[in-house]
Amino acid sequence: MTPTRVRGLQRSEHHLLLLVGDTAAAAVAAPTSLWIWSLTTGFPFDAAFVVRWAAFFALVPAWVLLLIPSRRLRVALSIEATWRALVIAGATVATAYLLAYFYAPPSILPRLPALYFLWEAGLLTLGWRLCYLFATQ
Repeated sequence: MTPTRVRGLQRSEHHLLLLVGDTAAAAVAAPTSLWIWSLTTGFPFDAAFVVRWAAFFALVPAWVLLLIPSRRLRVALSIEATWRALVIAGATVATAYLLAYFYAPPSILPRLPALYFLWEAGLLTLGWRLCYLFATQ
């Protein structure tokens, strides 16, 4: 049985390309969100700051895992379905973080970096997916 080719690439190549792009978007969003947060709060953005808040990098695999359903080719090749998957992933991360925020002791988890991550990850992933759609159409 030969692998199915869709728009010049095999399905597995599409899945890998989408995984790499989604991971790159989230990996850029995490330090960007910390950097923006440091600007708004006046903290110096240095290695010590990033190490202190390294737990926010756990949002990267969470974001990538939540986007698994959007990597099905039928979804990935549809702007509406991609948008819907991004909104669902964003709402899931926001809900989980809000639950953790209110469950954790006071002043342990700041809100702004998570919101900045959602904004950055959503926009970067959407931009990447639009480029993907343009390149595969």
